[in-house]
Amino acid sequence: MSESALDRTSRALDLIPFIVENPGVSIEELSQVFGSTPKEITKDLNLLFVCGLPGYSPLELIDLAFEDGYVSVIDPQTLDKPRKLSRREIFAVILGLEAMTSLRSPDDPLRQEIEALRAKLATLISDVNLKIASLKVGTTPTPFLADIEASLRERTLLDINYLSGHRDTQSLRTIRPNFLYIENGFLYLRAFCLTSSGERTFRVDRILSVAKSNQATSTSSAATEPPMTDLFPIIEIGERSRGFLEENRHLLEISEDFSYPVVTPIAVSDSEWLLRTALGHGGGLNIVAPAELAAELAARRSETLALYG
Repeated sequence: MSESALDRTSRALDLIPFIVENPGVSIEELSQVFGSTPKEITKDLNLLFVCGLPGYSPLELIDLAFEDGYVSVIDPQTLDKPRKLSRREIFAVILGLEAMTSLRSPDDPLRQEIEALRAKLATLISDVNLKIASLKVGTTPTPFLADIEASLRERTLLDINYLSGHRDTQSLRTIRPNFLYIENGFLYLRAFCLTSSGERTFRVDRILSVAKSNQATSTSSAATEPPMTDLFPIIEIGERSRGFLEENRHLLEISEDFSYPVVTPIAVSDSEWLLRTALGHGGGLNIVAPAELAAELAARRSETLALYG
């Protein structure tokens, strides 16, 4: 799993106070403490070396020395203390954990971990009335959450029986889940529905049954859809399109220690979206496979360039 910009920023903010407390620590030791690699730690140090307060002269920049594989902080600026959550941020996290707890059944092992984390955070604001953080968001635990999460991780299809809130009718559908979100007190699943050949949103508490789909024997119209491999085009992402990588990381298969250009499958249900997005990124985003989609992108680029002739 690759790092997001937020992951890297969080580690960079923690590096300075740690090095201040452990002068002369090696880059190898830092990579072990922070669960990273020497290469990524070196990138972080090079980034921090040009960070500082407004003015950005040598007097306002963080000053580091990391020659010969050992690191010392000469001037930490304002980052000499470990970062911590503000009271408002703790409340926000507790409310989020409360929402996550309400989604899971009492016997879910992950629920126990969430409750333990919530209790730990609550001790940081023990002088505050935590009834505020005990408000329920209105979500209902679902017995199918684990199956949906497994499908999201493994990118597999699901056969569901869904109760429509508009027509009060049940329908059997084959879907490929994309992401879960909470809105207005309900948990929703955004997925590509192979049965109706389009993106659909399902309220999770209206899903009556879930089963891992066997596309070859499915009785739904999913059997007429392209094979799964066709749903995962191979793309190449250059460094100039790193913004695309950050925004669509959940659709990509990237190792933790990657370098540009990144070649990866992407889980998309709309090839037109991918083509338009690639056009918008110029040469920073290319389609490697399937060949027909790559050829279509090349043709559209030629047509676009011809307009400037």
